[in-house]
Amino acid sequence: SVRGGGHGISGQAVCDRGMMIDLSEMRGVYVDTKAGTASVEGGTLLGDLDRESQAYGMVCPAGVVSHTGVAGLTLGGGIGILMRKYGLTIDNLLSVEIVTPDGQIRHASAEENPDLFWGVRGGGGNFGVVSMFKYRLHEFGPNILTSTSFYAPNQAKDMFNRFFEVSQNAPDDFHVWAGMTSRETGDPMTIMGFTYAGSMDKADRLTRPLRGLGKPISEFTAPVNYVKQQSRIDGHNAHGRNYYIKGRHVNDYDPAMIDNILERWHRDPRRLNTMRLVTFGGAMADVANDATAWPHRDAKWDLELGASWVDSDDSEEFVEWGRDYWESILPYTADTFYTNEIMDEKQDEITANYKANHKRLLEVKNAYDPKNLFRLNANIRPEA
Repeated sequence: SVRGGGHGISGQAVCDRGMMIDLSEMRGVYVDTKAGTASVEGGTLLGDLDRESQAYGMVCPAGVVSHTGVAGLTLGGGIGILMRKYGLTIDNLLSVEIVTPDGQIRHASAEENPDLFWGVRGGGGNFGVVSMFKYRLHEFGPNILTSTSFYAPNQAKDMFNRFFEVSQNAPDDFHVWAGMTSRETGDPMTIMGFTYAGSMDKADRLTRPLRGLGKPISEFTAPVNYVKQQSRIDGHNAHGRNYYIKGRHVNDYDPAMIDNILERWHRDPRRLNTMRLVTFGGAMADVANDATAWPHRDAKWDLELGASWVDSDDSEEFVEWGRDYWESILPYTADTFYTNEIMDEKQDEITANYKANHKRLLEVKNAYDPKNLFRLNANIRPEA
């Protein structure tokens, strides 16, 4: 197995009775201000990249939890709060240095080993160990406008209806999300939020449709330092806890989906750590599905549902609850998912998730890893 940041919920960064290649001490970030690029070692965390690039007034669009490893994030696509403005993380990847299963150090870019470069942009860790990533940076910061509104449980349905109504029509400078979470006490919270990365003189007019829902219990809207914003939800993904998380794309809004989620949530809200809906579109959707290995450019929303608990003795109960909850939601979702939200999907589901790109990915896998040495991932099984 290969461990970058060790953030993956599925636990595939480590292996039993095998060898783990641990990159966690390789955390160098080297910013070239003239070229507007950052060269990043394979064990780097998202917070490292954010801090170093923001020190020069630049940014690479990436994830939303600062202790995420950039390697896993990037190889799985890389969604985050700037994806509608600047694209996915892979859309800003210029090249990689990768050690392939034959022990060779290779470089891959649009000009060198282009088939391999296509594959690593969404094909996960199937082709080797990436020791260095080179990203395009964008001038940005130091602040981003952030808004979070909390609503009472009886406002939840109206809030989600509003979210689905306005989120897809928001300008590309917006990252719009909605969700639910529960505290350890069982107190439920319903949340709608956005970040705005555009011109501040247009902010009031453009954000008004997203802030016009009833009377929230509390509301926070203010410019926030970008690096701080990128660690605001770290606590919901803390180390040392147990997690069960499932994700699927949503392409059509059916109010019955929210009815189902709310009904089950009210049965036992303490078990629902997080339900999150994130809006896709914008710059990430301007790229063709076959331009990179990531084939979900036309998805509209990403739905993630997760349970979290402390005592490992409770794992069987929580996982069973999570699976049952998730099965009730599947009829309202697409059959595709964000690779980095993989949990216990079966191989046929993983294969189907690559959609039409699987054929080409299989060719790349056969060329570089025909014995499937790197298989603890969203695996592309070679023909051999």
